[in-house]
Amino acid sequence: MINNKILLNLFSLFIFFKFTEGMVEDFSIEMNQKVLQFYIFGFYENGTINMTISKSPTKSESHYVVLSIFIIKNLGQLSEDDFCSNNNNNGESGNILGCYLDIPFNDTFTNFTIIPNKDHYFFFITNCAKDETNFQFDFTLMNPNGQHLSSDYVLFPKIYLVSLFISLILFIAWIFNWIKHKKQKIPLHSVITTMFFLQVINLAFNLNYWRTLSKYGKIETNFQLLISTVEVLSQFFFFVTIILIAKGWCITFETLNPSDRKIINGLIGFLVIILQLLKIVSSRFEILYLFGCVVFYYILLRTTFDAISSNKRILKIHLILIRDEGIDPLSTPVYSKYLLFKKFKHLLFGFFFLEFNGIFTITFLLFYPWITQIMLLLAELLMLVGIGFIFRLRNLDPIFQRIQEIDQENPSNLRLTGGDDIISGELEAPNLSKWEYGNPLPKSKLDINPSVLLIENPNLSENEIIEIAFQEDKEQENIKFEKI
Repeated sequence: MINNKILLNLFSLFIFFKFTEGMVEDFSIEMNQKVLQFYIFGFYENGTINMTISKSPTKSESHYVVLSIFIIKNLGQLSEDDFCSNNNNNGESGNILGCYLDIPFNDTFTNFTIIPNKDHYFFFITNCAKDETNFQFDFTLMNPNGQHLSSDYVLFPKIYLVSLFISLILFIAWIFNWIKHKKQKIPLHSVITTMFFLQVINLAFNLNYWRTLSKYGKIETNFQLLISTVEVLSQFFFFVTIILIAKGWCITFETLNPSDRKIINGLIGFLVIILQLLKIVSSRFEILYLFGCVVFYYILLRTTFDAISSNKRILKIHLILIRDEGIDPLSTPVYSKYLLFKKFKHLLFGFFFLEFNGIFTITFLLFYPWITQIMLLLAELLMLVGIGFIFRLRNLDPIFQRIQEIDQENPSNLRLTGGDDIISGELEAPNLSKWEYGNPLPKSKLDINPSVLLIENPNLSENEIIEIAFQEDKEQENIKFEKI
């Protein structure tokens, strides 16, 4: 079990890392001729670079900061001989900027450069002094029309605007369906509603984030804190909802074990925060972020698919028992429940496919992050559409109404063919009668644990159900007594 205090500390660390992102960089380079690639930016034609380098106070006796700066679009044009050479001139060897600086203490170097061609440019800086050099490097990178975003991210505001519009329509449709069937009190739908709401809020804040960054090039700390909080909560509810559905909460099981709830909340909360921390440092440690994503989604995939298979297996057992009682199992709510899990499994497969492809594009399509973002947002929108459609409320539909608990620990006592999938013709039998709404589903007379069975009858009260169960148990005891 994961301590809540650990989650709180991780969240605080996540917020701290978020605040360190910005367009003002402080460097302290200790080694002579240590090359640092500190930025990559995609420029359109006539983009601009405005930079200021100032010497910072240091314990070193040196009163000068000796630097070599390169801005270049082709890494192959840069060699080791170019660094710390007094012969560097702007524009030579294809460099937009290549210069050797000797800046006195408390003095500054300012440069304004216009980019002639659309391309990605790499920013390099080297300490050419023999001792540690402390300096501050302030720079403003801008594309035409006052656009502070790199060409890779210019489409992000539009992408989030479209995603927000679609999510808002889905949320309104879900709320309308929820109000229409407000008499059906189902806790799962309250969780799904919260998940929808947080997804909309998260997309709205992200849209505002990218618009603000595009216009001003920086984000206020308080707003960054709010965005980070909403993002963590949104992701937490999103993945918890997926696991709760896969576990069959309010579909096949009325309650989950307290230990299961703690594991779900703790594990997902822990993994979401860790994943967000890795996302922040992904620009410097892409492999680490990729590995973290793969581990997170592998755990989620195994957990959800195993839970769905367990629920499908239990429902298949019940369907076979209903068939043996002479009732057409395909006409019962039990089969409807089975189809829910089958559809949800297909939905999850599509979600994981898009997520994994989106994650891997981070590594292989470095200059096209908008493709990655579209795939990730498309995966989340696919889940919202699928969950909203599959688990919407309906009139006179007992799919989400269950009365008796199922034994989820060991339903493997029965022999099933084909695993949790229903084989063609497996539920067919001669002279089966169609189940009608309002009729209870009879229990099988087979000598198995009766808690494996589902009883579906929304028209019966809880007391009537308990009375029926008591009478059936008494009948079973009389039958055993007569045999003795």
